[in-house]
Amino acid sequence: MKETSDNKLLNEIPDLTTFIINPLYQNVVDEIIFDSQELQAYCKDTLPECIFARLDDIGRGLVNGAVNRLIYYEDTTAFYQKYKTEINKLLYELLNDTGLSISGLFGDNWDNADPLAIETQNQNLLAWFAYEEIASKLRDFLEQE
Repeated sequence: MKETSDNKLLNEIPDLTTFIINPLYQNVVDEIIFDSQELQAYCKDTLPECIFARLDDIGRGLVNGAVNRLIYYEDTTAFYQKYKTEINKLLYELLNDTGLSISGLFGDNWDNADPLAIETQNQNLLAWFAYEEIASKLRDFLEQE
C-alpha cells in the first residue's frame, strides 16, 4: 500500500492481504485508499466511511471521470496494456460465473468487429471494467468483514 501521513487510519480497515490477489488488485486498491484519504470530499469521520464514499463514486461508472488517471484513451489503453493478463482473467471469471457473453456484458459499447480488444474502444471498456469490478469486489469484501 502507498505510504500515508497517518498510518493509524489504515488500522481502521480490515487486512486486505487475502483480497489483493495480483498487481492489478494492488494498484486499484492502493489508489482507492489513497484517494479516500487525500480527497477532502471523501473525508468524513473514519477511513472506512471515506472508502465507501469513494466506492460509491466509482460505482456510478468511470465513464463519468471518477478516476482521473482513466479519463483519456491514452491512459486507459496504457492501463489495459499494463494489466492485460489480469484484466482478461477477471473478465473470463465474470463471464464464466454469469453466463453472459462479452457483448451481453458491454452492450452496444463493445465493438464486435474487435473481439480481441486490439483497438482503443474495447481496451478502454476493459480498463474501466477492471477498475469498476475490483472496486465492487472490494466493497463486498469490506462489507463482509
